[in-house]
Amino acid sequence: MTASKSSNPILKDPLEEIFSHLGRPCAVSLILALGERAHNAGVREIRRIIDSSGTKAASESTLTKCLTELATLGLVQRTEHEESPSEAGYSLTHVGREIYRHILQIRHWAELTSNGTDDIESNVSAC
Repeated sequence: MTASKSSNPILKDPLEEIFSHLGRPCAVSLILALGERAHNAGVREIRRIIDSSGTKAASESTLTKCLTELATLGLVQRTEHEESPSEAGYSLTHVGREIYRHILQIRHWAELTSNGTDDIESNVSAC
């Protein structure tokens, strides 16, 4: 007999799982930064993009760890540079581009929702 998801509290709902990864501090910023690039970007370039966007700065090691997690999820592709294997390039996969488009829509919604109101939290009830 196999355990169903409802009978095994250790297994998560796939939607909850993806949101738990996207909820990490740098995940959405990384996806947005990579989505705005048509080429592979190195960690230093990605960090400059994120820093210039006004988002809270993260160390290169934190960004690398988050990029690795996003690659494990299939959202990011890591490409080794032939000249310097330690300096890899990163880009969004096809699935990562789909997520990027949805994040842009959510950002647009958030901007519309926050215009003319004190904050989003005042308009949303808790679960």
